[in-house]
Amino acid sequence: IYVQMCDEHPTKLGEPDLRDLDVANDSTFDRQTLSEWTHISKVHDLSGYGYQFLRMRVIFQLDDHQRFDDPLPYLDRIDVNFRY
Repeated sequence: IYVQMCDEHPTKLGEPDLRDLDVANDSTFDRQTLSEWTHISKVHDLSGYGYQFLRMRVIFQLDDHQRFDDPLPYLDRIDVNFRY
């Protein structure tokens, strides 16, 4: 599981500020307003930036025996505890 965090948009209150999102490279132009994708185990490295929004990316590793008609893996629920 990877997370990407960002600030609140300065003029669209309540919405994430994605202006520094580099869509072509799936990266960021400015880490002060938008983080890089970071493994969930290292999310503490993102503290101190004042980020207010986060999104998650879940990557599933399929084995060689996975067939097109097998059920696809999915994430049904995730609990995130925040400490302020």
